[in-house]
Amino acid sequence: DVWLPNAFTPNNDNNNDIFKVVTASGIQIIDFIIADRWGNKVFNTTDQYAGWDGTYNGNLPADHGMYVYVFKYRCNFDGNVYIKKGDVTLIR
Repeated sequence: DVWLPNAFTPNNDNNNDIFKVVTASGIQIIDFIIADRWGNKVFNTTDQYAGWDGTYNGNLPADHGMYVYVFKYRCNFDGNVYIKKGDVTLIR
């Protein structure tokens, strides 16, 4: 199973500061993209352990609000590629 939270609070209190994939082992991330409401990419990775820290391309803090994600991964157990789409709320 692959799970992504629906909100996070990147305020440096070490609690819900990073938006990332929560999963058991057995997947390979092909692409993990987060975009703002206008379709501008704010984060992109293929690293299974990386997550979004709430910044715009790693620089300026992103505005609070809703962002969309597309998560594409391969399941190592069956070899199939899956795509999960959704949204996340950044709370400042």
